[in-house]
Parts: sequence; C-alpha cells; structure tokens
Amino acid sequence: MRFEVACAKDGQEALSLLRQEAPPLTLLDLQLPRLSGMDVLHAIRREGLETTVIVITALGTPERAVEAMRAGAYDFIPKPLDPGHLEVVIAKALERESLRAENWRLHSELKSRRDRSLDKVRPSKN
Repeated sequence: MRFEVACAKDGQEALSLLRQEAPPLTLLDLQLPRLSGMDVLHAIRREGLETTVIVITALGTPERAVEAMRAGAYDFIPKPLDPGHLEVVIAKALERESLRAENWRLHSELKSRRDRSLDKVRPSKN
C-alpha cells in the first residue's frame, strides 16, 4: 500500500492539519507536546472531524485504551509496533472509511431521488 503522509510536530499542529486536510486516517500518539493526543482525540469528536483515528502509544495500559476508544479511536496499538499488525489495522480502517463514504453517497442519492419524487407529486402553485 502507498499512502500520502502528513506529519505534525505537536498536538496543536496535528489538530490544525486535521481541520485543513481532513485525512481519512490519522495515526495519533498520546504523548504530544502542547496538546496531548487525548485532547486532539476529544477535539476531533467535538468538532465532528471526519477521520478514523488509530492511537499508537508507549503508554499502552488497558485503562488508556478504553479511554481512547470511548473518545472515538478506531483502534489502540501499543508500542513497540508490529509493522504487520499495523498494516492489517490500517487496511481495515481504510475499508471502514470506504464503506462509510459509500453509505453516505448512497444515502445522499436516495434523498435526492426522494426529493425529486416529492417535487413531481406536489401540486404546482400556478
């Protein structure tokens, strides 16, 4: 798989990039300067930013994993990373994003058809 990657030096920059770029997938560490990864995760959810977040951290306690998942993370991977496992998780996350985008497209198409049908049924005001 090939990916276009953007990196941030701290949580503040990460959140700014997420707002501007709207990437389908975000790999997020919890230990970030200026704004923690957990704060970034909460901001993503609060602001309704559309990205699937995989948390990767050396602070891989079960409590942190539960907290991250409750805050909206798709998955939680402790360090050290197993590259094969990361690749599988990324593939599944991207598949989920693809299905979500397709669902949104189909929902929009159905709504558009319904609206056109209603326009044909409504009596004109002339």
